[in-house]
Amino acid sequence: MNDQVLEVICNHLKPVIYNESSYIIREEDPLDRMLFITQGTAWAYKNSSITDHHVNSINGDDQSFNGNSMNSSSSSHTRTRRLKRCDYFGEELLLWSLTHSTISEFPISTTNVKSHTKVEAFAFMANDLMNAGL
Repeated sequence: MNDQVLEVICNHLKPVIYNESSYIIREEDPLDRMLFITQGTAWAYKNSSITDHHVNSINGDDQSFNGNSMNSSSSSHTRTRRLKRCDYFGEELLLWSLTHSTISEFPISTTNVKSHTKVEAFAFMANDLMNAGL
């Protein structure tokens, strides 16, 4: 990721708060944000057999569900990943922006993200991504 992209993300981050047991992102809904968790915990999980995606940490460690790489497997059972401080979710939004010049068709989330406790995070919204011209 180049410095211009990082600068755009930093300039458009918005603080958000999600109450305990609130859906942050729902599976099969448009993925319209990328989240950087600063406080609290959330669960990322699937209800269907959609191909998995990475849940990453700002600390640089790739995460997986139950030891399986999330970007290479499919499953018909629910797998859960705990998201905590320094984790981020939704980076496929950045990949999507490289091939789409309008916001008419967001990528579809393959994972539910639900707060377990009160979650404080910074959100980078898809509209900001497109308005920045990336």
